[in-house]
Amino acid sequence: MRTQKQSLEAVYHPFLITREDGSRCYGFAYTFYEEVNSTRICTALHALQSAYLSEVSNTHGSSSNVSDCIGTPQKGDARRDTRSLPREFRWSSPNSGASRQFYDVTKDQLFVSKCIVLMGRQPEVGAARKFLVGLYKLFTECEGGAVTLESHVHNLLYEVHAPPAGRCLAFSCVGSPQICYRPTSHELPLLLVSIYVRL
Repeated sequence: MRTQKQSLEAVYHPFLITREDGSRCYGFAYTFYEEVNSTRICTALHALQSAYLSEVSNTHGSSSNVSDCIGTPQKGDARRDTRSLPREFRWSSPNSGASRQFYDVTKDQLFVSKCIVLMGRQPEVGAARKFLVGLYKLFTECEGGAVTLESHVHNLLYEVHAPPAGRCLAFSCVGSPQICYRPTSHELPLLLVSIYVRL
């Protein structure tokens, strides 16, 4: 979870799953953030955060150790042993690094991360990115339309077939043109090029 004080930019991330038999499955994830509008969830998270800070303070017993756990720097003589939270934890200090890291239920907007994942047998990183970004924009910008989100997913999974080796495939998906190419055995494979081959 994040607040408006942190980066809320969506992130695209390809990954690879290698099975025991050596076969590979390629995955493409698009992570974005949505605002939490439930007062009950926001209040509960703030209570958990307060309990965590209190537990860390009581366990470590020093402001320096508490700051080491959360990654906030200490100044001067603030490293003395104490059972109370250091000054950097106070919500009334908006300029401190610690206050920017934590969630204030009275001031901040809470956002939760969500992810759209596409799995496939071919490492089509560019086409997968375009599809996921287009699907996300279609979900956020359009209230409704003639074609549902499920129809776009069904079209990609069941109606778009992988091209044969050495051929290109052009198709339309989520309102934008897509082009995929499958290299032959004599060409460099997609995303599987050894550094020694390039040298």
